[in-house]
Amino acid sequence: MKINDLVAGALTDFVGFLTTRPTSTAFGAEEEVPKAISLLDEFCSIRGVTSGNAMTQDWDQSMKNIDAAQLLSVEPSRILVPGGRH
Repeated sequence: MKINDLVAGALTDFVGFLTTRPTSTAFGAEEEVPKAISLLDEFCSIRGVTSGNAMTQDWDQSMKNIDAAQLLSVEPSRILVPGGRH
């Protein structure tokens, strides 16, 4: 498994989570960041992932040096994949 594929799967799953919610949320320069963070926290909670120590800077460079197996601290059945259930 490539780390890029894992991250892409998680992002795709998050987009699926956002687009299947009963209410719409606007994103953009005019919107407040806490709304988006709250949704991310909700998504992470559902998936059993903590987001408190998210690497928000240089994450793309860091993942080039990380073996995906090192990141899998969750059960394999909880790994996020495109088209995953919400």
